[in-house]
Amino acid sequence: MIRPTASEVPRGDAQGERWKRRGLYFFFMFLLLGFAPSGVLPTWGIEKPTTMFFYNPDANLKDISLLKARVSNYLKKMNADVDFQPFVKFEVMEQQIEAKRPSFLVISSWYYPVLAQKYPLRLLLIPQKNGQRSYKKVLVTLEDIQELKDLSGKTLATTPLGENTSELLTANFFRNALVDMERIKVITVPKDLDALLAVSYKRVSSAIVVPENINVLKAVNPAVEKIKIIYTSPEILHPPLVALKDYATAEEIEKVKSIFLAMSENPEGKDVLNLLNYDRWTLPDKEVLEQLN
Repeated sequence: MIRPTASEVPRGDAQGERWKRRGLYFFFMFLLLGFAPSGVLPTWGIEKPTTMFFYNPDANLKDISLLKARVSNYLKKMNADVDFQPFVKFEVMEQQIEAKRPSFLVISSWYYPVLAQKYPLRLLLIPQKNGQRSYKKVLVTLEDIQELKDLSGKTLATTPLGENTSELLTANFFRNALVDMERIKVITVPKDLDALLAVSYKRVSSAIVVPENINVLKAVNPAVEKIKIIYTSPEILHPPLVALKDYATAEEIEKVKSIFLAMSENPEGKDVLNLLNYDRWTLPDKEVLEQLN
C-alpha cells in the first residue's frame, strides 16, 4: 500500500491531527495530576518532611552523628517519620530555623522567650534529669577572684545566648546578683566543656559551666582540680520540647508528645534518653510556664 507524502496530505487534516494529539496529551495530564496516588508524582508541591532541631550546649554530647541516627531511627520505629537534627553551634541552628522552619525544637530554656518573639510556639514537654526539671550553672576561675565585683575588666567564657548574650546573662544567670556586664569581656564558645577548657588553660579569667562537667574534665586535665567556684546560678529549666505552631499539625504534635512521654518505658527509649542526658519527659505545669515567661 502506498501512503501519500506529507505534501499530498491536505493542510487542514494535518493540523487536525496535531490538535488531536495535543488534546489527548492534556487530557491524560489532567487525569495524572487529578488522580495519581501520593508519592507517584514528581516532587514539586509536596509537603516538607517533619523536622526536629536539638540544641543543648550544656550537655556533654559525645557523638552528634550517633545521636542524630539513634533518635531519628527510634522515632521512625515508633511510626513518626521525623528527621532529628542536633546542633553544636547556636548561630548555625538559628540560621537553619529561619531557612528550614522545623516543626519541633528542643532548645535551651533561656532561648524559649527569645524565639517566642519571632514564632508562635507551643510548649509541649520538659525533660527531667536525676528527678529534677532544672539544674544550676556555676562561675569558675583559676585566678585570684574572690567576689563577683572582681570580674570587672576580666574575660568570661560561656556558651552563646544569641545576639544579646550579656543582657541574657544579667537576666538569667546573674539575676540574683549585681554584676556590671559592660565591664566584663564575654567570649562565647560552642560547648560548656570548651568554656571549662579555656579556664583550665588560662585563656580566660572565668567561665560559666555546669558543675558535673567539671568532674568530666578532671579525668583528663589535672589543672581542673584547682578550679574554684565563686557563684552559683538560680535554677535553670532543662531544654523544653516545643512545637512551632505554623509548621506542626495537631496530629504531629499529639503523636510526638505521646512518643516522648513513653520514652522512659522501654529499653530503646531509655537508651535514647541516656544519649540526650535525660531520664524522662514530663508535662509542663504552671510553675514551668512562669519560669519560661
